[in-house]
Amino acid sequence: LARRPASHPPDQRQDSAVTYVALCVVSAIAVKKRFCLCAVSTGKACRCVAAQM
Repeated sequence: LARRPASHPPDQRQDSAVTYVALCVVSAIAVKKRFCLCAVSTGKACRCVAAQM
């Protein structure tokens, strides 16, 4: 930790990576929820997912 320059904190890259992963997970869950709702309500999940993308 002492070797790294002060201008680049050691947690900066980890924080950005965690944020990126969190966004991916949230978006994936949102897509799955829409997929399930469309599948249950219409029975035509493929068309619903294509419309959402």
